[in-house]
Amino acid sequence: MVRPLALAALLGLGLAGCATPRVYPPRGLLFSQGTSPITTDFHGTTLGSRTGYRTLHQVLVPDVPIELVLGIGPLSAGSGDVAVATAAREAGISTVRFVECERLVVLGVYRRYTFIVHGD
Repeated sequence: MVRPLALAALLGLGLAGCATPRVYPPRGLLFSQGTSPITTDFHGTTLGSRTGYRTLHQVLVPDVPIELVLGIGPLSAGSGDVAVATAAREAGISTVRFVECERLVVLGVYRRYTFIVHGD
């Protein structure tokens, strides 16, 4: 009985990335990278002639005993600015047409989010 239960748990973990909403890229256990749109209303959307980028780097510091005792999530440290307005201003964009987010996760500890802003 233990083997079928272990197999089901392993399959559940392996397929967990396939159960995400359609605007999010699938997530893996060790490494995942993908780009997803911020909106799903694409009717008549043009990208524009300019593109701006803003990136945020984040490192999670899991501390299981503190999480269990205090009921808080993992501690994290990050640097960067993912403001759409800042990306648009730096790229010389006055009209934002489309925004997407690229997400990179390594071992669930390091995360990088890059917001890509398209417009004129």
